[in-house]
Amino acid sequence: MAIYKPNMLDKFKDFVNGLRGNWDDYESHKAESAAKHIAESGSNANGRYIKFDDGTMIQWGEKNFTQSVKYAWGALYVASGEPCTVDFPLTFIETPIIIASPRTTGNASAFFGNYNAIRVYQSSVQYLVQAFRPTESDSVDFVVHWVAIGRWK
Repeated sequence: MAIYKPNMLDKFKDFVNGLRGNWDDYESHKAESAAKHIAESGSNANGRYIKFDDGTMIQWGEKNFTQSVKYAWGALYVASGEPCTVDFPLTFIETPIIIASPRTTGNASAFFGNYNAIRVYQSSVQYLVQAFRPTESDSVDFVVHWVAIGRWK
């Protein structure tokens, strides 16, 4: 009975074929993984969004508002009571979590007293803003930077 002893060329071919197989597995896994994580992304007039394949959706944007000054409170002038609505770029399938940050724009001497998300829907959020100015003015200009996290499927 003869025992087969592979020569160096056979060993080298086996080694290269093993590397090639591992590389092919790596390339197919990499392509499959890249396609799995982000299902879609884009933007429209209301903001930007990313849909992940696990059903998570993150949306963000900014919107400018103007609040009318309603009354004086001591030495301050108060703009309040008008809900400000932000429409999302896409509709969530359930109520999302909202994170927002307002700041004054044109009349930078204004500051915020209260800023609350009062109504959160699947397609929009309404904020109630109370802003103060140290000088008399007809209005307070501000911008809201917001992020919404929820589900798209």
